[in-house]
Amino acid sequence: MDLEKCTGCGVCSQYCPVKVPDHYNQNLSDKRAIDIQYIQAVPAVYYVDPNHCLFINRQECKQCEKACQAGAIDFDQKPEETLLKVGAVILATGFKNINPASLTDYKYLESPNVLTGTEFERVSCASGPYLGKISRPSDLRKPQKVALIQCAGSRQSTGGNSYCSSVCCKYAVKDAIVALEHEPDLDITIFFMDMRMYGKGLDEFYRRAKGAGIKFVRSRISEVRRDPDTEDMTIKYVTEGGDLLEETFNLVVLPTGLEPSEGSYQLSRAADISLNSHG
Repeated sequence: MDLEKCTGCGVCSQYCPVKVPDHYNQNLSDKRAIDIQYIQAVPAVYYVDPNHCLFINRQECKQCEKACQAGAIDFDQKPEETLLKVGAVILATGFKNINPASLTDYKYLESPNVLTGTEFERVSCASGPYLGKISRPSDLRKPQKVALIQCAGSRQSTGGNSYCSSVCCKYAVKDAIVALEHEPDLDITIFFMDMRMYGKGLDEFYRRAKGAGIKFVRSRISEVRRDPDTEDMTIKYVTEGGDLLEETFNLVVLPTGLEPSEGSYQLSRAADISLNSHG
C-alpha cells in the first residue's frame, strides 16, 4: 500500500472477497484481507494481509486494485531491511496475555460465553464487534448477570504463573464500570483473592465501582460448570465465612495476567541481558 496515495476511503475492502478473523477484535468478528488495522488507526490507511490475499498467494483476484481510484495498491512492494546507527538502545519488549486455553478449570474452550478480559473490552467498545452493546457471543443476547474472575492464570503454581501481573485488578474494575455505563441494569460480580489497586487515584476508582453497585466477593473459585442447554455458567465458591455457595451467570470474564512477549528470550541473548525465573 502506498501510504501517500491511500485516502482511507475503504472501497478496496468492499470489493475484497476474502473474510478473515479480526485479530484486533479478538476474533469475535471478521474483516477483509485488505482492511484498516482498526477504526482509530494512525495513519488511517488500509493494508493487504499477505497471509490471506488471493493475489499474493495464488496470483488471482486483484479486485481491490481495480476498485482503488487513487492507485494506492502496489503489489510490487517488497520487505525492506534498514540498518540504523544509534547511540543507545532501549529494550521495550512488551507482553502477551496468558494463553486462556490453559485455563481449563474455567471452561474457556468449552463455552463461547467465557471471555478473556481483552475480549470483553472489545465487546464493550463502541468500535468493537457488537458496537458497544454488551452481548453474549453464543446468542448475541444481553446478559443479566456477569462474573469477572480475578487471577485467572496468575498467583497459582499449576496451570499458570506464580506472580501477580499487577494490572488485572485495575482493568477488571475498569471493564466492569464501562459495562455498567453501557447497560446500567447489569448485575456484575467480581471474584478476587486480593484487590491490588496500585497507582494514584485507583483506590478511589475501586470505591467508585462499589458505589455503582458492582459486587466484590473475596474467594477462590472452586468450580465452574457449563449448562449446554442455556450456555449459562454456574460458579461454585467458598465465602470468607466458610459457606459453600453456587451462583449462575450468563457471561463469565477472565481478566488474564501477563507473560513475557514472544521473542523476549532471543532478544535478551542478543543484548546479553540476564532474565529472572519469570522471563
